[in-house]
Amino acid sequence: MRATIMTAWVILVTITVGAGGTGAVQPRVPDKSPRLQVEPPNLPGNTPEFAVRVVKIIGKTRTTLGEWPYRGQPIRLPSEGTCEVWIVPRGGLAVRVTDKLTITKGTTTTISLSERLGAIRIFGDGLPRPARVVVTPVRDPGPGRSGHVAVQQAAGFRVNMLVPPGRYEVWLVPANGAAAERIAENVRVFAGQVHAVDD
Repeated sequence: MRATIMTAWVILVTITVGAGGTGAVQPRVPDKSPRLQVEPPNLPGNTPEFAVRVVKIIGKTRTTLGEWPYRGQPIRLPSEGTCEVWIVPRGGLAVRVTDKLTITKGTTTTISLSERLGAIRIFGDGLPRPARVVVTPVRDPGPGRSGHVAVQQAAGFRVNMLVPPGRYEVWLVPANGAAAERIAENVRVFAGQVHAVDD
């Protein structure tokens, strides 16, 4: 009698699970999150690793959605809308690469850094050991002076310093504490190219 009851109970449980209980396979809901695919700059030389920062624009308000180390895969974003995309090189300064980029739910938006950024590389032969190498706009007063604006920087020589296309100056801040000196003037940078300064 006990064996009969146990057999019936097992059969009942099996039928319940198969009829849509907790053991039923649930249909997968498609992930419609917006994604951003960043294609890295195809530049010769030593380009530092970088992170991707996405900033959402709502009217005059800017809210950072996140910052992700670049891994080559599409970045899943928490929301759609109008955004800025920034590149943050390791040891360098953040550079904006898009302004008012439309991110749409359920799609992957692709941007190519080779189409938006170039680089400056200083070989530094014969120059003092740097605390940092700084890229500035033309006619900048230089590091440590009033009105100075840094566009990009690196802790040493022979590093691709990523910048938007344009004209720049390059300053050396010596590690020995001496005053900063300008080491390159009127450096013109094109997207997808490296301007190498050989001292």
